[in-house]
Amino acid sequence: SGNRLDNRTNGTLSSRNGNLVTTLTGELLNGGNGALVSQNTLSVTADSLDNSGGILSSGTGQTLTVAGLLNNSQNGLIDGGAGLTIKANALNNAAGNLTAQQGFSFEGSSLDNSAGNLSSKADMTLDLLGSLTNTSGKLASGGNL
Repeated sequence: SGNRLDNRTNGTLSSRNGNLVTTLTGELLNGGNGALVSQNTLSVTADSLDNSGGILSSGTGQTLTVAGLLNNSQNGLIDGGAGLTIKANALNNAAGNLTAQQGFSFEGSSLDNSAGNLSSKADMTLDLLGSLTNTSGKLASGGNL
């Protein structure tokens, strides 16, 4: 819990046996090979989240709540070992990877998946108030889409 977390450039924040919960009133910077990893649940709440070229990974469920932009571009990886839930004003997954071993849910204004990969092994729900851009991107669901 705090204002801001800078975990860029090979920074690592991990939890082996417990859940990893990060609650910020400001930004979370996790780009440039930064890694937030939990063997259990990963939960992030922030004003903005930059995961460009970074990793957010959980062994079980993952919930990301971002008031502004969640940037997962430039080979960013968000991997939910079970369900993955994202609420953000905007999600940039251009040339990024979002995967869920179970269901995936996104709620927000816009989603850019240009040249990106967004996949779930169960149902996928995209609740958008605005635009979906999927130019050369892949949306794949093992269940309903």
